[in-house]
Amino acid sequence: CESEHCLAEIPTDGHLEAQKMAEGYPSMY
Repeated sequence: CESEHCLAEIPTDGHLEAQKMAEGYPSMY
């Protein structure tokens, strides 16, 4: 998630985890 809204609410670690999840489960996004 590269939107400013996501970057503002998700810490770096959480953002990285979210990216991994997005890559593993693209249907969720």
